[in-house]
Amino acid sequence: MITNDQISNVLGSQDLGSARHQNLTRLAVSTLGSHWHVNDLPWDSLPLFPFPEKLSDRRLKSFVEFGKHAVKVQLAAEHVATTAARALLLRAEKDRLDYSVRRAIAAVLNDEASHVAVMTEMDARAEAQYPDIPLDMAASPLFAPFMDAIPSLHPGLTAMFMGAYEAMIAIRGYAEQASYGRPSILGEMAGHAAEDDGRHAKVMRLAAHEWLDRFRAGFADADARFQETRRVILDPIRHFWQLLMEHEFYLLHYDARHRDEWLKRARGDLALAERIMQLLGFSDAELAVADLRGLTEDAHRQLAAR
Repeated sequence: MITNDQISNVLGSQDLGSARHQNLTRLAVSTLGSHWHVNDLPWDSLPLFPFPEKLSDRRLKSFVEFGKHAVKVQLAAEHVATTAARALLLRAEKDRLDYSVRRAIAAVLNDEASHVAVMTEMDARAEAQYPDIPLDMAASPLFAPFMDAIPSLHPGLTAMFMGAYEAMIAIRGYAEQASYGRPSILGEMAGHAAEDDGRHAKVMRLAAHEWLDRFRAGFADADARFQETRRVILDPIRHFWQLLMEHEFYLLHYDARHRDEWLKRARGDLALAERIMQLLGFSDAELAVADLRGLTEDAHRQLAAR
């Protein structure tokens, strides 16, 4: 289960929201200073995947299928992250947000574009090394719908959703790296990416606050603001949360035997999402409308019935 300390590490404490522009400038500098690229990985000295010793043909096939699936899912996720970061940067420039916001989002975009290059290289090498182990996999139920919707979404929503997702991946990346056991390119990438995603989550959290503050300031009437918040932010959150819950099951290959693992992941996702919404100043009434906890329980009941 995700702990409160882990959540604070990836999203930052309440105090991170004060002196917001200074913190965004600091995050931009640290993100750019920690940037890594495809050529920084030891491609020639480590195997692509964390193979144990004395693999039978059957176990080799299972490990390669696991590795290829992980790579293709991550590549698709990086395309979403790059699309979101670019859209947010363009919107930040259009809205003339403080340069600290633009610098931090640009640094995230720089990272995400490098991640696409790394995962594309990994995908190509895996296919070249193991052409006799093809992978037939469906697309995520979340990635394409969210990426297609980005141009029409409020930037505060896009940034908040990406902040929560990056935080989820950061925590999971550290856990996956520890579980691999043997050195591999996949493990090396997990360590690098987990650190990146933690910084990205903080940037997205603070960028979301910038846009949400502007949005809320545009209403003199509290009821009108509540209704528009529901339409523009909360209802879309509910829609994409349902897709995220299905995405978590997709990552487990829709195998009902993994219900307990799904529930563990879903509860961790929920803790992160509720925390980022609290940090962004959503009221109890707004959190009740979003009702991510109720949606998660509904998804769990549906999974149990499969």
